[in-house]
Amino acid sequence: MYVDGIEVASATIEDADTDYASLAYNIGALTDSGSDAPYGDYLDGIIASVRIYNRALTQAEIRHNMFRWGSPIKDGLVLWLSETSINPPIWNDLSGYGNDGTIYGATKMERARPAIKVDPAERVLAAVR
Repeated sequence: MYVDGIEVASATIEDADTDYASLAYNIGALTDSGSDAPYGDYLDGIIASVRIYNRALTQAEIRHNMFRWGSPIKDGLVLWLSETSINPPIWNDLSGYGNDGTIYGATKMERARPAIKVDPAERVLAAVR
């Protein structure tokens, strides 16, 4: 996982029997294992854009996405929540796969590039399936 072009985490998925495509993902909140319900760790900050790929990107592709945030690499892109696709209570997926997110308790901010302000006191998350 990269944040602002810096690798902050990585993992190897070894469980080939799990159908990860059918799982719900919470953006801005951690969930209890095996549940869609959040359990207490919430982001206190701004989420401006989220992209999920079904493959690893090359360093050149990551660099492309950093400098051309409005036109990311489309090969393998299965979720693209852009700051321009926020339409509360829905965060529209621009990938073409229809993985729209539902926004719970977040506030759309007006700024140069719109974003979702996450307030941990509101237990805010975007649930994407």
